Amino acid sequence: MKRGIGVLWVVLVAASLVACRPVATQPQAPTATPSPPASPTPPYSYTPTLTPLSFPTPTPTPSPTPPPTPTSVWPPPLTPPYTPTGDLATGRIRGRLFFPSEFIPPLAVYAVATDGSRFYRVDTQMVPPGEPSYEIPIVKPGTYHVYGYPALLPSPGKEGAGGGVERESPFGGAYSYLAACEAGHFPPPPEGCWENPQHDPAPVEVWAGQAVEEINVYDWYGPSLPPPPDDTSAWPTYTDEQLAYRIRYPPHWEVRSDRQGETTFGPTYPPSPPPYQGRGSPGEGFASVRVTNGDPEELADELIGSLPPGEVVSREWLPFAGHQGLHLVLDLPEGQFAWWFVLRYELVYVVHAVTDSGLGSFDQMVETFAFLDSPQPVPTDTSAPEPTLPPSPMPTSDAPPGDEPTPAPDCAANPAPPHSTIAGRRLVAFYGVPIGRGLGILGAHDVQTTLALLREQAEAYSQLDPCVEVIPIFHTVVTIADAHPGEDGDYNHRLSPETLRSWLDTAAAEGVWVVLDIQAARSPLATELSVVEFYLYEPNVHLAIDPEFIVGEGEIPGTNLGRIDGETINAVQAWLNSIAENTGERKILVIHQFDDRMVVNKDAIQDYPLVDLVWDADGYGGPGAKTGDYNQYRGEPGFEYGGFKLFYDLDTPLMTPGQVMALDPPPAVIIYQ
Repeated sequence: MKRGIGVLWVVLVAASLVACRPVATQPQAPTATPSPPASPTPPYSYTPTLTPLSFPTPTPTPSPTPPPTPTSVWPPPLTPPYTPTGDLATGRIRGRLFFPSEFIPPLAVYAVATDGSRFYRVDTQMVPPGEPSYEIPIVKPGTYHVYGYPALLPSPGKEGAGGGVERESPFGGAYSYLAACEAGHFPPPPEGCWENPQHDPAPVEVWAGQAVEEINVYDWYGPSLPPPPDDTSAWPTYTDEQLAYRIRYPPHWEVRSDRQGETTFGPTYPPSPPPYQGRGSPGEGFASVRVTNGDPEELADELIGSLPPGEVVSREWLPFAGHQGLHLVLDLPEGQFAWWFVLRYELVYVVHAVTDSGLGSFDQMVETFAFLDSPQPVPTDTSAPEPTLPPSPMPTSDAPPGDEPTPAPDCAANPAPPHSTIAGRRLVAFYGVPIGRGLGILGAHDVQTTLALLREQAEAYSQLDPCVEVIPIFHTVVTIADAHPGEDGDYNHRLSPETLRSWLDTAAAEGVWVVLDIQAARSPLATELSVVEFYLYEPNVHLAIDPEFIVGEGEIPGTNLGRIDGETINAVQAWLNSIAENTGERKILVIHQFDDRMVVNKDAIQDYPLVDLVWDADGYGGPGAKTGDYNQYRGEPGFEYGGFKLFYDLDTPLMTPGQVMALDPPPAVIIYQ
């Protein structure tokens, strides 16, 4: 997959996204750079030593000027700039956009009232990094939180007609206290905004006739954000067991009436309808579900005849929750009215809505509608098939539900793999940072939940290739690139030794291997390797290097694409090879790549006897582009073992284990981010 800045958005949205994997155009939260951990006496009969590497040392960036003395009040009063707009009744919110990628994808930016009564949404286009901005033009005065979510991510929580399943929380960014600190909306603490970053969303006060400025969607590395307000996974669910259906309704609506055969939903009284913004906050109106008998076309004709004259906006048969339904929309003086007439068994489900502000929320309710088991009584003659809810996207599997297990193959002819080598094994990894969900699934859950999900994902590959041992992997980034220099000017921060030790110990106890990933930024690669050297002498601990974040003087990770050359890869392999000689255990080196510019002079790469070199086809997007990358790299110098990365939230669609195993050769290392 060759990427270029000139890829046109109008050609294909996915073409830009598949061309890049997320990189930090927005800073990651650094911790204080720790000293290398004290080396306890290892249970081995050798002394680890670091062979000096001949890497160029960049000129250090000067330390930043100390910030002004902060206020002692927390949370601090915020003072963002305001500019007059001339609006009489509403205000505006403006700011800049950041995103952990080389490109900023289309974002859905929300201003959500802190009391939950309303929200506003604007959608942005995909842009290169720089100074992209957004504006929410019509905002009722009040206090808001501002969030941004990638608009192309699958919308979680939509079931039935809409498809999809729930997720715990979406990946998103926010105008947080960290963002406010970076924007200068309150005096930063003496140690700087990033020493103890505060990721809580910061309040935004909107006033009539004023635009509040610099409300930047900047912080993508805090705790899990709430689902977008128009994400139906956050909506209450109404279930009718007798009539065998369920439907979700907006969070500030309620069940108005629930009598035999009909249920009505509407805004909670006293209603406070906000301005309607596309598929945003629901205005005044109501929705209902009732069950009757008859023919859908005849019922629609009777309905039209009973109403005042109006325009028939739409009357057509469309899919509805696994069935076909007659969709009728009328434009009447009181507003727009919509109905679905869905025949299921001998019953007709009539789903109806009226609103004075458009049908966006009703459309979302329809997307959540799902039939359950057969209603009572069950007719003896049924022709309509039962809909099947889609499986969870995480972990993924190719096994169809209800299939009988296939007999175990005879694996006696397969030789047992040598100790701690990639040969004869398949490694299935969860990638990320253990302290947060910003970089991947590793860190999105506590360690025990992570183990359970990882083993479930690994089992899908065991079932496809039972004769190959599948090893679960914690692929943890230990040196994390940042978009700001930090006190030492190296544009990175490191995972704390205490956190790393905790995960290493858990991995050792649970039979999980570990890959330590380096995003060196401006720091000499040899320096970052020396920090992790001690851990590489431990059994089943291996190394990965991300060239994307190896940048030179004057370059910023995430803004400038990093690179590595073949000679440096050889130097790292020689260093790992010496460790392997001391430990008697082969070592794995993973090199990530998604762009031809990231690796220079591949022809120079050599084979080292005790190092298994894995070439990881990185980057998110569609199967075609991802497969193209893998096929390209397998034919280039340096390819020993294939690696393949998948993104649960960003691949469109996510490839199944069966599709991954169909690659030639099947990847030896499969990484989920």
